[in-house]
Amino acid sequence: IKGDEFAVYEYFGKSLTIARKDQSVPFSLGEYGCKLYYIVPLTDGNAVIGLVDKYNAPAAVVRADINSHEIRAAVHEGGRFAAVVSDMPSSVKVDGKEAAFIYNDHLLTVDIPLSAKPGRANVEIKL
Repeated sequence: IKGDEFAVYEYFGKSLTIARKDQSVPFSLGEYGCKLYYIVPLTDGNAVIGLVDKYNAPAAVVRADINSHEIRAAVHEGGRFAAVVSDMPSSVKVDGKEAAFIYNDHLLTVDIPLSAKPGRANVEIKL
């Protein structure tokens, strides 16, 4: 994976670690244990993880545009969307409407409503 810094998100524990490319992230497994990690490169300290209530969270992302002022993403459907943001965002919109979000230690989550019809949902995060 190209990049110098990465978001390492563990699905079952819902934990986020930021790691440099030369840094290791320790983990351990109990007997019959498992963990599922998503490793996503950061751009200007920001990244889109995807729909973290799905096993393959990044696969739900149709498009992601990231710069130092905003993150714009489109996802296949509703669910719990997660992104890594360098600072508390000034606003989060889902399909053009202000949305409630949770921001904790660089991890932003927002619930995108499930739609009766299939289609894309658009997320806009102002940094």
